[in-house]
Amino acid sequence: MLDTVVLSLFDEGLKDIAKLPVIRPLFKLRRNRNGFYILSFSLSSLMSRGGPNLPSVKGSDVQSVVDILKGALFEALGFAVDLNRAAVYRCDLFRDIVAPRKFYEYRPLYETISFARLGIQHYPTTYGLKNTLWGLFIYDKREEMSKKGYKTEGLPDNLIRYELRLMRGMKVRRELGISTFGELMAIFDSLPGYYETKLSRLFSLSSLPEACTSISDIEGMVSKSVSSPGDYHALHNMVMALGMVCFYQKAGSMDLVRVLLKSYGFDSKQVYRFCQDVTKSLKNIDMEANVSLELLRKEVLQGLQKGFDWFPETADI
Repeated sequence: MLDTVVLSLFDEGLKDIAKLPVIRPLFKLRRNRNGFYILSFSLSSLMSRGGPNLPSVKGSDVQSVVDILKGALFEALGFAVDLNRAAVYRCDLFRDIVAPRKFYEYRPLYETISFARLGIQHYPTTYGLKNTLWGLFIYDKREEMSKKGYKTEGLPDNLIRYELRLMRGMKVRRELGISTFGELMAIFDSLPGYYETKLSRLFSLSSLPEACTSISDIEGMVSKSVSSPGDYHALHNMVMALGMVCFYQKAGSMDLVRVLLKSYGFDSKQVYRFCQDVTKSLKNIDMEANVSLELLRKEVLQGLQKGFDWFPETADI
């Protein structure tokens, strides 16, 4: 559940460290441009003793995992670091699911997520939304581990990670009501409830028109937009639900995409960016017309409730 954590440390002994950053398999310690000492680590990797960040740390194991970190810090620095009073600068919450479909088949559902964002990342096995405060990153965990050189034998196919990142101390305080690592550990057992509620809201489908219940229904909005020039909202909802790739397929050519976007009020820069994103995306996504967005949502939320647990053989927690 809790993976990457970034802390701001206040121990006096840190001023005597001659060389920074200190990089070890279990943590990284650096000084940022404002002079703060920043410690980053992964609870999941700590549990697997520097291995992949796949295991989900349980409440019964978290103190033992933190003790591993404390021991590694003492060995590297020569003094005990007070983690409890360290300020939480960032924390990532996750859950892995074994999905009944391939990663790309959930793309139409991901396109319905709506929140204030500055950037969207979409690749064959990754879909990410983020702004300066937080983000949601969804990706094929097995593929990611393989690219990093980890063995994936024995792991199920369609293993998808849903990772919620709180990327600023202000966002951590606002969402979780805590400021320090000690306080974070005190509410550790409540994190799954917060995570499930947050993901359920993100996949609420509340931003879609009621009539749009299946992918075939949304595809019909293309002809509606074409027959009603200036119906920007119809185009927006269709693009959001289908994704840029499916929109490109239905339009038939990039030239038609440009004409449509300009007629619906997009300026030249927006049209260019839209078309560039399309060309970088998958161009062969075939979905069954009778697959509803509600069914995709149900599969994801059921998977998140069930989760997938993997425990490293080498762990001695």
